Amino acid sequence: MKGIKKYFSLNIVVIFKLVLFGLIFSFFSIAINADSVELYEDPATGQVFTKPGPGRKKISSSDINQGSSKSNSKLKVNGRVQVRSVAGQKDSVFSNGHSDYNAWDTGFRRLRIGLAYEGDKWWGGIVDLKMENLLNSPYSTTKSVTIPGADGNSYTVLKEEKLNDSRGGVQEANIWVKAPFMSSIFYFGQQRVRFLREGLESFANLLIPERAFALSFTQLWDIGIFADAHPLELINKKYTNYMKVSGSVMNGKGSGHDGVGRQRVLTDTHSGTQPLLITPMLSWRIEVNPFDGLVKDGKSGDWREGEEIFQKNLKVSLGMSGVTAKELKYVNSYDPQTRGVSKFNTLTEQSSATGGDYTLPNSNPYNLALAYAMDFSPGGTNIFRRSFGLNAHTYDFTATWKGLYANGAYTYFSGSAAKDTKTYHVTLGYNYPISSYFIMPVVRYDFMKGDFDRNYKTEDFERFKAYWVGLNFFGRHHDFKVQLFYNILRDHLGTNYVTQKRRDADNNLIYFQVQVTFGEEVALNHK
Repeated sequence: MKGIKKYFSLNIVVIFKLVLFGLIFSFFSIAINADSVELYEDPATGQVFTKPGPGRKKISSSDINQGSSKSNSKLKVNGRVQVRSVAGQKDSVFSNGHSDYNAWDTGFRRLRIGLAYEGDKWWGGIVDLKMENLLNSPYSTTKSVTIPGADGNSYTVLKEEKLNDSRGGVQEANIWVKAPFMSSIFYFGQQRVRFLREGLESFANLLIPERAFALSFTQLWDIGIFADAHPLELINKKYTNYMKVSGSVMNGKGSGHDGVGRQRVLTDTHSGTQPLLITPMLSWRIEVNPFDGLVKDGKSGDWREGEEIFQKNLKVSLGMSGVTAKELKYVNSYDPQTRGVSKFNTLTEQSSATGGDYTLPNSNPYNLALAYAMDFSPGGTNIFRRSFGLNAHTYDFTATWKGLYANGAYTYFSGSAAKDTKTYHVTLGYNYPISSYFIMPVVRYDFMKGDFDRNYKTEDFERFKAYWVGLNFFGRHHDFKVQLFYNILRDHLGTNYVTQKRRDADNNLIYFQVQVTFGEEVALNHK
């Protein structure tokens, strides 16, 4: 009996070992053969099949196993072509003279190409180029200054030499990072200044061929750190897009196509001929949307100026913002596009060091002190006017309901760099749907005034009124848009040949503009 029990015990052990070996062998056999099985993936749906079929691509099991470690990033290529034709009255630069609307000037108003990269939805980058700027040939300008010499005589020396209208080819370039708090997003690099409503959105979405007078004061773009947040999300996520708070810390010199940021690095002084001004410019903005943000693909999102006209429900956006700088280092300008009238600065840019310019060469201490105290040139600092600072504020709104549209803004500028300047504008329109297209008549009134020649009074030729009337045709929202507008400019830039008194110049313009925007998004699946 003991022999029989021993026999069966040994066989049970052997059988158990054989079964265990068989299971292990089967497992490895299946694992080995898995890679030998032919698998096919449909790129459109991502489904995997064991048999070939139309459009299916042969893959291995390792591709499936690695799928969970892949990163779903996106790359979008976008572009825009905007062709404009302009004709003007005899006093405008868009005329051959002595008669009205006798010629059309046609060219590229916007010619853009760009890339937008999104990595895992919480970080990415944007690069947009202004190709129309690269078509223009720059020209050089010089600026001289007269200084007292050590021998008591005065000498004229070159103070500044730079390229005009080089403009630069960079429209936007930044890295953005999202934070899981108040749906915040931070931008590092070149971005739009968080100030004027009309300057916060792409030109492609504008309803008038040109922006309002208020955009002729400060830069639209700058280099720095920018942030957007939605504080009402702390109450409830459904209120996320009811309010947005924005702010930025910038170098204040403009960027890309806008200012001296395109001409020199931040701390370059052109061999000591220009002051080193590196104090930052600050901006802030609060935007409230009492009827939620804009709806796209069934979801609420941030307000995008120009997109609200295609919303059927009542949408309103209210905004207030400000910008401040202790030293104004870049000033935009206004070009009335009138024959014989040069564009002029609407603010005063600081041109010497804060507190006074101590860098004047070839001067003894006595003459230097005299020049330091008596530098009253535009933008020049001295013991009485130590710097040119700026404080600006704006209040704006946009409202739309069933095609009805209204927009307006009031902006004023203060500080030693300002020239008793203020602007305001009101725009009205109606977006009428025709099948899948839209036709939108629009009118605007725009006003600007200031002591631009700094003689301590605002004269008639320093007040500007502009009336716009025109028609927008949307073939596919703003992706295909045709605009026909008439601009009436009321000013006193002309001169009566008999009395030599100032008169309203004949410089009204007709604009015809066609725009096409295109883009393609590609998913980048990689480890």
